[in-house]
This record gives sequence, C-alpha cells and structure tokens, in this order.
Amino acid sequence: MSRVVPSIQKAIRILDLLADNLPRSLPLKQIASDLQLPRSTALAMCVTLAEADMITHELSGNYRLGPHAVTLGSAYLADRNPIENLADAVALVPELQEETVVISVLDGSNVVYVAFHMGDHSLSIRYNVGMRLPAHCAAGGKSMLSLLDDTEVISRLQQVDLTVYSTGEPKTIEDVLGDLRCTRERGYALDDEEISRGMCCFGAAICGLDDAPIAAVSVTKIKAALSPDDYEKYPNAVMRLAHQLSVNVSRSAS
Repeated sequence: MSRVVPSIQKAIRILDLLADNLPRSLPLKQIASDLQLPRSTALAMCVTLAEADMITHELSGNYRLGPHAVTLGSAYLADRNPIENLADAVALVPELQEETVVISVLDGSNVVYVAFHMGDHSLSIRYNVGMRLPAHCAAGGKSMLSLLDDTEVISRLQQVDLTVYSTGEPKTIEDVLGDLRCTRERGYALDDEEISRGMCCFGAAICGLDDAPIAAVSVTKIKAALSPDDYEKYPNAVMRLAHQLSVNVSRSAS
C-alpha cells in the first residue's frame, strides 16, 4: 500500500504557491500564513528547498522559484513530443498559421501552458509558459477533462471553486459535466468568454497510444471578429491539428 509523505506534500505546496505568485517573490510570513503552516515548519521547508536550488532565498528575505525547478521543467517539456512537433504540425493547417496556438497539460484541476506558436494577430490575453488557469473554464482543459470518466472529473473538481474565471458567475459540478458531455460529442471544447471577456477559444485534446489525453491544443480569437463560418472553421482546424499531433506521438512511440 502506498504511503503519502506529509513533508513532501508541504514542500510541493510551497513550490505551487511560489509558482502561482510569479513574478512576485514571497516573504516567509506569507508562505506560512497562506499554507497554514507553523512558521518554524515553513522555514525548515524553505531552507531545504533552497539548499536544493528548488527555490531561491533573496537578499530581501523573500523566496522565489529557483534554477533547479527550471531544470526539472525543461526535462519534462523535452519529453512532450507535441511541443517539439507544434511548428511543423501548424504548418499543415493553413487556417492556424497566423494564429497564436497554445499547448496545455492537465495538472489536477488546472491547465498549465507549456508551448506556443505565436501568430501575427494580437490578443488582449497574454499567455506565458507556466501560466495556470482553471481547467473547467479553459478550452484546452475542457477538451482533456471530457475524455476522462465522470468519477475522475468529480474527484479533480470536488474541492474546487467552480465559478467562471472571467465573471465569477457560479457553476455546479452538474453544469461542468454537462459541458463536458457536449465537448465529447462535438470533439472540441469551447471557452466562450469564460477565461477572458471578449475572447473565444477552441480546443481539442492530443491523445497518446491508449487514447488518453496527454495535452491539448487551442486557439483564441476575439469574439466580436468571428463570423458564423468561423465557428465551424476554427474548431475543425483545431481538431485537425490535435489529430496531427496525436499521430506524431504514436509515431514517436513506435
């Protein structure tokens, strides 16, 4: 039977907190307060993480993510075949060549953005590698969640604030599951101003050999600029791109 190590859990919570607050660094007092840890425990954890270069102790006394976290992140990204193949795959989908296309992965109840193909069209929302957003609102997150069974989705989201990210409008788990069923039937996910007002995003899952979602690809458009035809054009293009990237994963594994 597997055994969870509480000290490692606490260390991971510190890393997540520092990541969520980038580019700001945080004082020990805030780390202890936000994570509801005794100050002595937070200090011991931070000293240990700093010794391993996972976090950095600044002259100000604050802490931020350290260089070894970047090393681990780079190793993880190097193993994500869709990231390596993104530019070549986009070249095969003419409708997306001038668009900003992003790849995200699931991390619990969130999506984390790990790669970009930068287009010529400017957007009001700015994506950065490492950016985290709620999976139940983001098109990439919805597309991946839609391929999981309802039990796993509920397990991931049962302790999560399910409000709409852009507006704070309340959602229930039943609302989310209904949205995911529609996503599953269509083959693509739609974020209709849920992440950013005025923006519409289309996403599709990238699958591995077992058809499980390993990542997602999505494209964001200014909603007011979309024509009725675009609501068919961009979903189809994103699904073709996701399929192309899924095929590349299968080829690399064979």
